[in-house]
Amino acid sequence: MKKLILWSVLLLLCGCESKSTQVKNKATDLLEDYTNALDNAKSKEEVKFLKKEFERKGEMLEDEVNRLQESGDYSLKDMQDMMQDEKLKELVEQAKEAERNAYNRCKE
Repeated sequence: MKKLILWSVLLLLCGCESKSTQVKNKATDLLEDYTNALDNAKSKEEVKFLKKEFERKGEMLEDEVNRLQESGDYSLKDMQDMMQDEKLKELVEQAKEAERNAYNRCKE
């Protein structure tokens, strides 16, 4: 019974998370996963595949943001806040560096 109550509370808390926080968390996870995968890439083909997969998932996230904007659940201010988020900016730079490193490592 205690576990059921705990899970119910956790589900309630997760459901209360704002749409902008959910989008930001998805973007963070996407960037972290991409960077980690690039760090483990063994060939140029794998790097190219990872990049295409990252772009595909990024487009899906963009589509989700567009739907949220159309429904009024995601504002221009939310978008600006996300674009100016220092953690996300840092993750983008790390992903770019990981991509460069992966291509260079796989050239050798």
